[in-house]
Amino acid sequence: MDNQRSQNNLKANLQRDYRERERLAFRNLLGALNEVERTNARSRREILRRATECLRRLGQEQVDLQQQLGILPNNAAGTGSLQPDAIILSDEDFEWLQFYLAQPDGTGGP
Repeated sequence: MDNQRSQNNLKANLQRDYRERERLAFRNLLGALNEVERTNARSRREILRRATECLRRLGQEQVDLQQQLGILPNNAAGTGSLQPDAIILSDEDFEWLQFYLAQPDGTGGP
């Protein structure tokens, strides 16, 4: 019985720690987004949507500027959107993203 209670406490503590890291990650993302564009996004889904739009726009601006400077030939940006070869995430961020995207309502909850 004590072993079961101990496991439940451990699981609850791990979940609490995870949720706190998740809240911090969203606060940091919203802060970074507000440095680039003012937003009143409140839900996590809205924060992710706005951040995605911002990244795409900034990527396209980078391609446009590189073309103007002659760094990229015209056909290198042909699709009008920047598609990176790879996105590097820490293992912890990758696990969090997998978990978050697996949630049907986008809240990160069960």
